[in-house]
Amino acid sequence: MRRAGAGEGLAELAYAREPKSAIMEYLIRRCDESGGAMSWSAVATGNFFDYALRKFPNGMGFNVKERTAVLIDSGAEPFTGTTLAGIADSVLGILLHPQETCNKYLRVRSVETTQAEILRAFEDVTGVKWKVEHQNGQELLDRARGKLERGEGATLDLVRVQLFMEGAGRSVLVRRGEGDNELLGVKEEDVTEVVRAVVADVELLRVKEEDVMEAMRAVVADAEAAQAD
Repeated sequence: MRRAGAGEGLAELAYAREPKSAIMEYLIRRCDESGGAMSWSAVATGNFFDYALRKFPNGMGFNVKERTAVLIDSGAEPFTGTTLAGIADSVLGILLHPQETCNKYLRVRSVETTQAEILRAFEDVTGVKWKVEHQNGQELLDRARGKLERGEGATLDLVRVQLFMEGAGRSVLVRRGEGDNELLGVKEEDVTEVVRAVVADVELLRVKEEDVMEAMRAVVADAEAAQAD
């Protein structure tokens, strides 16, 4: 099963897509067998944009704490993604429009961007130039294929190739105005503002981690002082 409107998926990632396809086929079959008692809706969101920037610095290529970035090729390959808020809106939109979304594949997006644009946003928000490394997309793909041949995990490398390898055209899920944003109430978002929120969250977590470490050091110091007494 291919995502409607998406570019051709990376063949080496077929093993990751097959379970999703099997689940969808099962659900559709059960709904068909229900005689109209059940229906299904599926929404394609692309990359979970803000979540991925927060949780997967190696995958997306942006380490907020270290102010470093790894761009695949020139970083100019476009891709689409949806924020967690946009995903929530899409689910709500399906529930609010049961007739329009019944037994349909739907497509949404919050942004269409590139690694290079994200890097500029991070530098603007943090006010500093980041240390940038470039990685060749074909070499990354070759390395991932080698891992697969040896039975090693290669999913992260393959996802990066899928999203960012220049000229591949694999990851623009839907063009602006051509999907189901309007129906489902999903807004286009500004990349810089999304990045600003990501930086704020990462910095807040860093402060909390430092507070926890300081508290732990204080506990250890008190324990050592008590033993000395």
